[in-house]
Amino acid sequence: MHRALAGAADEAEFFDRLAAEGIRIKKRIAPSGDVLGYSVAKVGDRNKAGEPIWFSGSKLAPDLSLPRIRERFAATTDMPEPPAVLERSGASAPVRARHFAVKATDSALTSLTAGDDSAAASQLIGVGEVLDALAQTSFGPTQAELREAAAHFERATRSHIRAEKEEMYALRRAAHQIVHSGSALGRGQDSAATALVLDIMILTAIAAARWHAARSHAQQAAAHLRAAYQATAASPLAAMHAEKPCQLYLGHTVEQVGSDAFVPLLFGRSSVGRLGLFVEITAPIGDIGFHGQWPLMLSPIRPLRVYAGMKTGQIMFFVAVEPITPYSGKYQAASGPKPSAYWQDVAPLEAVTP
Repeated sequence: MHRALAGAADEAEFFDRLAAEGIRIKKRIAPSGDVLGYSVAKVGDRNKAGEPIWFSGSKLAPDLSLPRIRERFAATTDMPEPPAVLERSGASAPVRARHFAVKATDSALTSLTAGDDSAAASQLIGVGEVLDALAQTSFGPTQAELREAAAHFERATRSHIRAEKEEMYALRRAAHQIVHSGSALGRGQDSAATALVLDIMILTAIAAARWHAARSHAQQAAAHLRAAYQATAASPLAAMHAEKPCQLYLGHTVEQVGSDAFVPLLFGRSSVGRLGLFVEITAPIGDIGFHGQWPLMLSPIRPLRVYAGMKTGQIMFFVAVEPITPYSGKYQAASGPKPSAYWQDVAPLEAVTP
């Protein structure tokens, strides 16, 4: 039932998916022709009298009642399309969909620790949809583990707290994109993107265990997610270990940084340094008057994963004690990683042979 609901755009698509799975559907129709409710039965599942055994949606799970399902659809149709985030040039549709799911799940993880119970309840419902969508579009052992994880997660996150439908919008959209982008291959970028989603899903399941009273179910979900991650991440991790560390990678901050009055200094986070990643090498001090995305000179000393949007450092601003000459150099208004333009400084010089 939840797999049919995951990523469905409307009520009709939900019922069509159930029918495609071989589920019998009986709708309760008002005199006006409106659907008031529904019941489902498995083909071949009959009582002693030979009659189909029907279950209403609400009897199967509170969030499967028709009014609650319609609230989910309203959370999608009543809001504008989200911006395309974490786009990858040349990436496949399944990869792009999974990158969007990472961003949405990361926001959900923040909500779980914010103290807003109604928002957290909504995010957990949305995370469950993403899990179901991943299970639909995966293969082999990964799919089996994801189905188990989704089932345990759904039981663990049932709550009497009223969910705010707006809070689950990004996750419902992410589930919809995953389902409609097609199945992900078990190798290459598809495999790496799936592993990326599962990585943050493990943290979300752990956070759900702390938030919800049904800890045992949430912990089981986390265990299955870890198994799915291990199966999915094997190929990209092997490729990553084949790469040589101790190389320079140019990155940039997501934020636009700058000041016309204070001196900015960039410091790497202790937690990132302990992973073996240097965020800055030779230029931690910024120029007064510079405004743009701060360059990151990423230098790993061991193989590790770095995610888009990962918090790697902090910037402090200090008071200037000398007269200020605003920066107007070659990197002003930088957007994205910029290669060295040192050649502009040394062009007038002649090479010196030692």
